[in-house]
Amino acid sequence: MTWMDVLEAVRKLSEAGEFTAPDLAKEARIKKGEKSTADQIASAWLGKFCRWGYVIRKGTIPGQKKWIRMYEITKFGREFTPKE
Repeated sequence: MTWMDVLEAVRKLSEAGEFTAPDLAKEARIKKGEKSTADQIASAWLGKFCRWGYVIRKGTIPGQKKWIRMYEITKFGREFTPKE
């Protein structure tokens, strides 16, 4: 799975509004790693996408054990296309 595949999943999720890392893990079909859950891997992708300007943090919602961050795609994240 490439980063662009994950960004495409973010774009699809964003059509419904704000989303979380668990939402992204399901949409992108991210598999559990050796030491990380699928949700943790999706959260790491979202952290990168925040630094790159593709998504922004929009607050938190209560989860089962801790708070879960909500994200929203930016105009740049919606329109970005990689160069050949």
